[in-house]
Amino acid sequence: MNSNKFEELKKKCFKIFIKKIIKFCIYLFLLLFFLGIIFLYIQNKQIKKIHTNIKKTNKKILKKNEAYKVVNHKKNISDKNKVVVVLKPDINMTIDASLIKKQTSQIQKISAKPVAIKKIIKKSLIEKKPILNMSIKNTNEETILLKNYQILKQYKTAIKLAEYYFEQKQYEKAVYWSKKASKINTTAFKPWIIYAKSKYIMGKKEEAIHSLETFLNFSYSRDVANLLHSYLKKRR
Repeated sequence: MNSNKFEELKKKCFKIFIKKIIKFCIYLFLLLFFLGIIFLYIQNKQIKKIHTNIKKTNKKILKKNEAYKVVNHKKNISDKNKVVVVLKPDINMTIDASLIKKQTSQIQKISAKPVAIKKIIKKSLIEKKPILNMSIKNTNEETILLKNYQILKQYKTAIKLAEYYFEQKQYEKAVYWSKKASKINTTAFKPWIIYAKSKYIMGKKEEAIHSLETFLNFSYSRDVANLLHSYLKKRR
């Protein structure tokens, strides 16, 4: 009789133990479930924050582009004041009106010596010719790239334009085209590097650092990380 009671008591204890384990598993599952929800909520919040930062950066870039257009328009007006002198049927050269005025005054002083006049004009042409060749070459490259982009609107052309303007030290345009390239290929790191370098050279160092940090928040590139590290090191 005592043995039967003992067996029953043993079975009851075992059932209680099983119930406790089941309860513990349920509580553990609920805890993990709630922790997962909290983690997803925090991740979603961070992603939204990154998107808002990118939008703010885009707005700033658009404002600066509008300001650049105004400056460029004024520059084009000033360029109209230049005089074009045709030397031969196949050679055109732009000479500032101030240079022509200077040469005229020199010609008036030595009007009795026609040989000296030829030397002065020849010298001025020799000095101006290499600059002309360089400017024509650069203009042709720029025109070809711009026409290609208008037709195809490819990432390859946009990033080449960004690199071209960066090499020419036209950093506002480099920023503009790096942004264009980034919109076409959102995972590419080159546009972000050109954008950050241009901003840094322009004196907007914090904007450059912030842009690199933004990129590294949603993607990774060793080149971007190294550039950010070098900028942070200089800031210290």
